[in-house]
Amino acid sequence: MRFHPLADATAIMLVRFLIMFFTLEVAAAADVGGWYLGLLANVAVTIFAAVLVTRRRLWASIGATTLWRSWWALAALAPLALDAVSWALPAGVVREDPGFLLWGVTLLLVGINEELISRG
Repeated sequence: MRFHPLADATAIMLVRFLIMFFTLEVAAAADVGGWYLGLLANVAVTIFAAVLVTRRRLWASIGATTLWRSWWALAALAPLALDAVSWALPAGVVREDPGFLLWGVTLLLVGINEELISRG
C-alpha cells in the first residue's frame, strides 16, 4: 500500500524528528553531553535514512551506486571542497574538543542523511 507522496514525506520527516528527539532524550539521560549529543542524533537519523532507502530498494534510483558520473563532475566538486575547508578552518588548524575527526564525521553524516532523505 502506497501513501500519497505528500503524506509519505510528512510521515518520514515526523519519524525522523521523533528519532532525533528520542535519541537526544535518551543520550542526555545517560549523561552524554555537548558535541556528542549532536553526533548521536546524526548517527540515529542517518541509520533511519539508510534503512528506509534499503527497505524501499532506492539505492540505484537515487544514484548512490554510481561512484562518479564523470571527471567533470569530480572537477566541479573541487572548488566546493576548498570552500568547505575554508569555512571549516576559519582560525587555522586548531586542535579543539571534540577534534577534527568527530567534527568531520558529524558533518559527513548530516550530508548523507540529507541526501538519503531528500533523494530517496
